[in-house]
Amino acid sequence: MKIKLFLLLAVVAVSSVVFAADKATSQPADYIMRGIGKKQYEVTATMASPGLQVHSRLIWLLRRQEYKYQESHAAVWKACMLDEKRDMYARLCAAYFLLDKDEEARKFVTVQLASKNLRHRYNAAKTVELYVYLDTTKKWGTNTLLKLLSDGSIDDGDIVKRPDGKYPDGDKDDIWLTPINSICANLGYMDLKRAAPVLIAVAKRKIENKDPFIDQVIVALGELGDKRAVPVLMQLLKTDIGYKHYVVAALGNTGDKRAIPPLLKILKKDSGKKYSVIIALGQLKCTEAVPILIKRLEQSKNIDKGIDEWETVDILRAMLAIGDKRAVEPIKKYLKGDVPDYPKAIARRVLVQMTSPDPVAGLLELFQTATDEDDQMSIIRAMSGYRDDKRVIEKFTSIANTSDSASLRRDAIHGLDNIGNRQALLVLTSLLNIKLPKDLKFESDRQRLGFQDYFRGLIKGYLKRGTKQDFGTDRAKWEAWIREHVKE
Repeated sequence: MKIKLFLLLAVVAVSSVVFAADKATSQPADYIMRGIGKKQYEVTATMASPGLQVHSRLIWLLRRQEYKYQESHAAVWKACMLDEKRDMYARLCAAYFLLDKDEEARKFVTVQLASKNLRHRYNAAKTVELYVYLDTTKKWGTNTLLKLLSDGSIDDGDIVKRPDGKYPDGDKDDIWLTPINSICANLGYMDLKRAAPVLIAVAKRKIENKDPFIDQVIVALGELGDKRAVPVLMQLLKTDIGYKHYVVAALGNTGDKRAIPPLLKILKKDSGKKYSVIIALGQLKCTEAVPILIKRLEQSKNIDKGIDEWETVDILRAMLAIGDKRAVEPIKKYLKGDVPDYPKAIARRVLVQMTSPDPVAGLLELFQTATDEDDQMSIIRAMSGYRDDKRVIEKFTSIANTSDSASLRRDAIHGLDNIGNRQALLVLTSLLNIKLPKDLKFESDRQRLGFQDYFRGLIKGYLKRGTKQDFGTDRAKWEAWIREHVKE
């Protein structure tokens, strides 16, 4: 599953939780007094510490207090932003709500981005990051973030421990909490292609400075899949960093054949798990890897060889991605053995996709006969790759509307988002007002809380990302816009 999907699911899930904390009124003046002007530890008892002030305070306001900004609140927030008697973090929180339209708020934040006070600079950068989040249409915000990364002004400093002394604004730790890594990661999740050269430059600086915190920059480069990142990723592959799986995954996402020789070299080594390398070579459609994958598939029956069922699943999926027919007979042979249920189900599905003249028909048949929910979810994800087949949308529509499993409904909704054409988007809008049955199966008791809102939030997020519009839960407006702007 793509990292950006995981992030979206996590955000939607968190936002759907109903907090038990007492709510303040809806007026920003009350929030300014009760929360965003207080010390971190007074308002974030449930938040992990340390954390930048504006992040902790806005989390308290937007999630715990469920505050909803309205245009009529702008004057109160602006007064707070301009009030020099308030601490800087309350003022930055106030500016956060004004950055869309207020030029004075943008100038205020820009000044803090150049501050010699690192606490203020880092918090201002976090303010812009939270403002942009995953919205590529916010040009001022994305341009500001790219400039910060380019000029190195939020690079990790040489402060390596918490300073001593009293910090009345609760900002003792903020001096060493640059948000550079989360900013890089978010630019990757946003799939902001123009960020690639900047992120490559950041990676080079981090390597030169021997900065151990380079993992999120690698993740971002992997999300973008820009081939210009290959040289720096290949350089990292030769180092002793502890998260080479990120580097391997990023190389696979670039689709650049230059990555094949070093990855093959890793695959040929007998020791250790090879999950990320196998996946990457599958993405690169590396036919040279097929004989090695066949050998490892045969070895997977022997537990003494150290190849577990999850690596076996990765081998099967890589074989499918490469599409080399030499893998067909070994897969058939594998299915005749006494092997675990899940990889066996994946093998059956892969075999159908590699050999059937009509893979969709074969997958639909497999889905009907599958009795295990994990197998069914795997088939749904496989079907989403056949975007032009109307039978797939019809099946996803049926699952999303009628399945007794919350997990299957969720995966069908995600499949419709993956397809993303006019028909799929219209189906998503029709699901906004769906009423979930009381006997719907849930993965855990925790998800039962607010699950109706979880589905609605998930669909809204997909529609917003796919159309760059935001009509909330107004089904009529979504349908009208899609019919007018999205071609058949």
